[in-house]
Formats: sequence, C-alpha cells, structure tokens
Amino acid sequence: MADAPGLKFELMSKPYVIDSDVKNFVSKFRVARLATSDNNSQPNVVPICFEIGGNSNIYTAIDKKSKVADYKSLKRIRNIIENPKVSLLFDKYTENWNKLSYVLIRGKASLQLDGHEQSYGERLLRGKYGQYEEYLLPGSPIIVIKPEYAHLWGHI
Repeated sequence: MADAPGLKFELMSKPYVIDSDVKNFVSKFRVARLATSDNNSQPNVVPICFEIGGNSNIYTAIDKKSKVADYKSLKRIRNIIENPKVSLLFDKYTENWNKLSYVLIRGKASLQLDGHEQSYGERLLRGKYGQYEEYLLPGSPIIVIKPEYAHLWGHI
C-alpha cells in the first residue's frame, strides 16, 4: 500500500521496551487480544482488559466473571504455565484503510498470586476499570507480561 499524503507507515522492531509512541497508542485501548499456545503449538486467543505499568510490564487480571470456578482450568493459564511466550495485539480498524494500524507485542507471561507485582497490577487495573470494584476480588491472580519485542504498523 502506498503512503497516503501526509501519512507515514512504519515497520519497526523495538526490543525489550515499550517506548512512548507504543505506550501512547496502546494506552488508548480498553481491550487487547492475548494469544497463548500450549506445548503442542495449539494457539488460543482471548480478549483481555489490561494496563501498562511504569516498568513497561502489561498486567491483566483473572476476575470473578469467569465461568469456571478455578482459574487454573482456564486455557490461557494452562498455556502460560506450559509455555510463557505470549503475544498481545492492539489493532485500530477504520473504513479508511489509509488509517489502519496495530501494535503487536511479544513477551513472556507469568502468573502472580501475591507479592509486589500482583498488588501493583491489581491497583493499576482497578484504576483503569471501574467495573473491577465488583468483578475483581482482592488478591485475584494477575498475569504479568514482560515485553520483549514490539512490531508497529500503520498510523501509530
């Protein structure tokens, strides 16, 4: 696709850090897509609520609206335990295809059940999503994603 006048398309890699352009783009989203896979390379993609910490880690919670009683039975949790490599997709669609854009972040995920990372992530998520007053129990498991790579495309 040719660049539209005044619009610059970029394809770039940014290892191990979320820079200000990526953070500004991603922070506008309320939902992202989390992709995990098991040891047999079977993919699984789910929508998530998330927040980015000052340390560039991305946090998402296992909240109480889940239809399963035990968070360990969730496919994304089982996959992260088997294979911590994950991808997050933040995509902006518009009918004007000259303004399409996305950020794909790859990283390693871990499940935090207590400690600083768990409480920090929980505080961040409660600050972004008012619904968590009802849906996020204190001390809920938090998935922490440490970015290793960011791929940007389009009008970021």
